[in-house]
Amino acid sequence: MILILLHGGQTGVDRGAHEAALGVDDWSIGGYMPRDRGDELGTIPESVARFLQPCPRSGYGARTEMNVAIAEALLVIVRDEDDPRATPGTAKTIDLARDRKLPRKIVDPSASAYDVASWIRTLAHRQLGLDGGAQPLRLMIAGPRESRWSGARVEAAGLLRRVALELYKIQRGTSEEHNRRMPRHAP
Repeated sequence: MILILLHGGQTGVDRGAHEAALGVDDWSIGGYMPRDRGDELGTIPESVARFLQPCPRSGYGARTEMNVAIAEALLVIVRDEDDPRATPGTAKTIDLARDRKLPRKIVDPSASAYDVASWIRTLAHRQLGLDGGAQPLRLMIAGPRESRWSGARVEAAGLLRRVALELYKIQRGTSEEHNRRMPRHAP
């Protein structure tokens, strides 16, 4: 399944998504970063910025609006899925996606990789009529920056790597979880 993971280049969850996508053959990276290439530490590193477009308008909010506008779904990774609005940027992203009626899923690092992978696979099939074809699903990944959640980058990257592995297994029919949950047909 071909995915484009959209993010805004910020530290934390955005960078974790970036790192995870670099290690998956069928995932690419895109999105808008602030026009000034800024993040909470100063400047977005070139190794990240080269995958992103500068936003035509200034500010983090404008960057978020542009990414939501080009996304087809939103996956929010937060420290606690019961409190996803704990940080202002994440809350704004959730609100913008809701206003656009984007499919959204809010998870924490303990989420089932199988459940997230199944959600992504369902979206790809339902919204785009894909059957593992070449048309990518533009999935925005969002969540807190590192200063709001210490360890966000590592936690997000780990979850997304598990999701990538589960998607791979589902596509090849080797997912134990998928095989356990799917009805069995008599020979």
